[in-house]
Amino acid sequence: MSLIGSIKDYNSINLKDVGKVNPEGIQVKGKVTFEIKDKNGKVIKKWTQPSRSFTYNYALMIYGLLFQATVSLTDIYANSDTLYFASGGTVNINAGSGDDSFGIVVGSGSQSITTSVIYQLNAPISNGSGTGQLNYQATTSVSANYSGTQSYFKFSREFINNSGGTITVSEVGVIASLLGWGQSLEVLALIIYDLPSSAINLTNGSSLTITYEYTVET
Repeated sequence: MSLIGSIKDYNSINLKDVGKVNPEGIQVKGKVTFEIKDKNGKVIKKWTQPSRSFTYNYALMIYGLLFQATVSLTDIYANSDTLYFASGGTVNINAGSGDDSFGIVVGSGSQSITTSVIYQLNAPISNGSGTGQLNYQATTSVSANYSGTQSYFKFSREFINNSGGTITVSEVGVIASLLGWGQSLEVLALIIYDLPSSAINLTNGSSLTITYEYTVET
């Protein structure tokens, strides 16, 4: 399975339990927010849902970094790549404007999150202003912080439709640029994959901002 742990819906938290010892131990909770604006910048729809799937690549990446191990994962081109984390390595999702190769990415297809290994979006949407394209803005982040027993961070990216037509977004992912020790060529690996609760139809001139937030609770 692509899931390495179930993530509970924030709405299931009972306020009377806040502050009590968590019998399940440390939990990592994720949510993703979708915000749609019209061509004038007015918010026309916004909702938040649980982030459902860390991929197998994510587990391999964390293992390699924590234990300075050598791991083999599947990149976005379906190639098997070996990463050497013996003396550290780098993980980067901080993609710049116009770069659709990594960071938060979107697509017009879908696939089951129970697939054994999800390594790429089903139908990626590329950067640009042509038919079927979206203008990718930079992936931005908010520094990690804490409150009580929770530590958290978030990152987001805006996509603008200047294609002249309507574009449907039905899948979203996070691709990391990975480098192992002594390696000069990056490995692009999908580490998170989600499906919006409903397909998003972006009309010409409108924009979509996707924000991921992860919380570690003890």
